[in-house]
Amino acid sequence: MHFNILIIGSGIAGLSLANRYPKNISVGIFTKKEEAESNTNYAQGGLAAVTNFKDSVDLHVKDTLIAGDGICNEEVVRMVVEEGPAVVEDLLNWGVNFARYKENEETFDLGREGGHSQRRVLHAGDITGREIERALVENSRQKNNISIFENHIAIDLITSNKLKKLNNKDKDKDKDKDKDKDKADRVLGAYFLDKTTNEVRTVSADFVVLATGGAGKVFLYTSNPDISTGDGIAMAHRTGAKIANMEFYQFHPTILYHPEAKSFLISEALRGEGGVLRLKDGTPFMDNVHPLKSLAPRDIVARTIDFEMKRTGDECVYLDMTHKSREFLEKRFPDIFKTTLSFGIDMSKQWIPVVPAAHYLCGGVLTDKNGLTSVENLYAIGEAAYTGLHGANRLASNSLLEGCVFAKKAYESTIEKLKILQSGNAGNSPNNYYNDKDKTNINKENKYNGNDSINNINNKNKTEINNKENIKYNSLNNYSDSDNSNTNNKQEYNLKNNIAANSKTNLPEIPEWKDFGLEGGDEIIVITHNWDELRRAMWNYVGIVRSDKRLERAKRRIDNLLAEIKEYYWNFKISSDLIELRNIAEVANLIITSAMLRKESRGTHYTIDYPNKDDINFKHPTVL
Repeated sequence: MHFNILIIGSGIAGLSLANRYPKNISVGIFTKKEEAESNTNYAQGGLAAVTNFKDSVDLHVKDTLIAGDGICNEEVVRMVVEEGPAVVEDLLNWGVNFARYKENEETFDLGREGGHSQRRVLHAGDITGREIERALVENSRQKNNISIFENHIAIDLITSNKLKKLNNKDKDKDKDKDKDKDKADRVLGAYFLDKTTNEVRTVSADFVVLATGGAGKVFLYTSNPDISTGDGIAMAHRTGAKIANMEFYQFHPTILYHPEAKSFLISEALRGEGGVLRLKDGTPFMDNVHPLKSLAPRDIVARTIDFEMKRTGDECVYLDMTHKSREFLEKRFPDIFKTTLSFGIDMSKQWIPVVPAAHYLCGGVLTDKNGLTSVENLYAIGEAAYTGLHGANRLASNSLLEGCVFAKKAYESTIEKLKILQSGNAGNSPNNYYNDKDKTNINKENKYNGNDSINNINNKNKTEINNKENIKYNSLNNYSDSDNSNTNNKQEYNLKNNIAANSKTNLPEIPEWKDFGLEGGDEIIVITHNWDELRRAMWNYVGIVRSDKRLERAKRRIDNLLAEIKEYYWNFKISSDLIELRNIAEVANLIITSAMLRKESRGTHYTIDYPNKDDINFKHPTVL
């Protein structure tokens, strides 16, 4: 099966990218659950953009840089903010209904969240993400060039280097191996497990886009849905792609604290409407911590809540919204009001019990301004990417904006390269249209990668391709665009204007997946135990407040788990749970390694051993 554009993930980044392509470009969207299941779908707050005459690009840039605590890429920040109004217009054209004032329907009802100096957050009540997903999914379903494959989890990326390893097993090919060793690795597609049939699909593509979202399930407590296991980041790292700023995990300060509530987010927009954080005795504990009080940036609020809970021994703190009427709260926050009420909490009369939880990964796969990674033809957009926008901490509601803007940039980049490919001027290899400018942009972002301490720590933990991997890449077989024997009616690959046949000659032959793993045994028990152990270790040792000793303890545990998981991966039949466990373990290792390298406190990374910022040595991204 072949597509011009293979998108892994179906959140705002992946779907808004897919909807941009014209009908002569084939797009395959693969998502591990239903097409609307993503972090975007759970986004309550909104999308930050300059649409208010009182606001300005400079103010939005300034707020973003302050939140990013010194290591944002200012050029990227300005580019994203300037593109904001245009991508908002695109969303409106796709049918997204942002809230407007009744008195003047031409004016958006803008919210304000922590770290913002102005009201600039477009919303749809407290179900903004759900509204955006609805519109984007409806649009994608109407386009014949887009094929959506639900319940397909990506196993691994297929790259030219992996194929070379297989092809160069013979000693006679040593000369070819030496000749090719300096060529850049190039992504060719991916393997997917169809969760409904337990069959593995081999999918080739001219370009692969990782839009897989975050990795909140690495931690025991998170606001993220179950799908957030860092799959794209782990797969990219296994190919050798550069990864950046994994130590910066943002913890949302306010998750509903109730024994029957599963990670229900209490939006920062409530504090934007005057909500006050209080201790059990009523003390507004943020008042003396930050000039913005309860609207301080998330890292400061989360760290303060963690401190107060440990100081007092209380199990939670409280968010007070009783200054607002029931009528206002039901209208502005209908989903939150309804959900809290279902747990016996009338937020117009009672304080809401809240605790912090892992919420947003500020790091990810390192990209340039077009979303291009250090691996040829591989793009990363949305929460899976580190673009330079967020720095050490994300400004609230900048994530949906980033997903839209970088989807647009990735579209512009890939469409130009596809034109060259289709024109027949690209020669026999897409290497010819991965130009020097692309490589220069990535190298710019990687300028800190020469740090010896980074290389020394990372070399020990670098995931190598196991010799057994060759078993799973069976004999080389020709793939066929017309081979749809495993597709169901809903996902039938039948594109009227498919040009894939014109470009597949530029791709090498890709082997089908062959799984010799055994079934049965104690696999399920081990997966469940390792999953729980890993997430608890990350929460206890790599959470809101860190230390050298905690990180060392976590590293020892994760190293043991990685070895155990690797053994099971190569000896048991592939499964969705095993794939996710393998990925969160790899992402956990990246987070710990990055945190150990940063000997300072900055943004969402706080360590008691180095409580102050060190701009001389650490005012730069951590690149692995």
